[in-house]
Amino acid sequence: MSSLKACVRCGYLVDKDTEICPACHSDEFTEEWKGIAVVIDVNSKVAERLGASLPGKYALRILEE
Repeated sequence: MSSLKACVRCGYLVDKDTEICPACHSDEFTEEWKGIAVVIDVNSKVAERLGASLPGKYALRILEE
């Protein structure tokens, strides 16, 4: 079991005790996600494709609950 949850809006991965997403400021999270992309450079093509606004870990897919 992962100790991370994903922001439903942007996919940013945070610890389970985080209440507000640091990337998009949403308060909606899910523990149902798959795959991880690590963004180092927010100007990269991968970051652009993910819509990443901050360096960090992003879920590749948010699963429906």
